[in-house]
Amino acid sequence: MSGSDIAVTGLGLVTPAGIGVETCWGTVRAGKPAAAPDPVLHDQPVRISCRVPGFDAERLLGARRAHRLDRFVQFALVAGGESVADAGLDPGTWDGARVGVVLGSTGGGSGTVEEQHRVLREKGLGLVSPLLLPMQLPNMVAG
Repeated sequence: MSGSDIAVTGLGLVTPAGIGVETCWGTVRAGKPAAAPDPVLHDQPVRISCRVPGFDAERLLGARRAHRLDRFVQFALVAGGESVADAGLDPGTWDGARVGVVLGSTGGGSGTVEEQHRVLREKGLGLVSPLLLPMQLPNMVAG
């Protein structure tokens, strides 16, 4: 596009190989597997998964914010923060009209939908979280 400048200024990674570019790349270069036994799957035919090790949303985002966001949004916010830090940028100096977020997601918070379905079945409609809809929307990452 003529007249449009786009700059990719930083990298942020939240992956089963680790959080942050250095950690993730170190795991990959060392040939360490990202898959590991998963205690959540203890009674399933397949007992391994590729969880993000050491991901503590409350520590990284604050308890209140972490509680209101589905895990896929938590991952995106941490990765976004990593990329801002990697770029050496200060969000306090940005011209908000010149900053945008472009992210794709084919599905929203399936973990939230699954958990709230369990709440509905076991405890009834009255205890389903009012945050169910916003937490599962795919566009919540950019929002």
